[in-house]
Amino acid sequence: MMQETQNTPYLKTTPVKGQPIFFFDGEFRTCGQVEQRAKLNAAIERYISSRPLQRAIAWTGKAA
Repeated sequence: MMQETQNTPYLKTTPVKGQPIFFFDGEFRTCGQVEQRAKLNAAIERYISSRPLQRAIAWTGKAA
């Protein structure tokens, strides 16, 4: 049985000047923290994906 979802529009409000906006991904983060984390994750992904053999060794603990 599929669960039905309801698209409820969010209130369109203007943030209070000087009040930070938080995002939740398991922890509350500010917009700046989210952007910094995304840049770091992208750099790590580029590094890992450019070394597939190294990734296999690191993952299994032995050469493929």
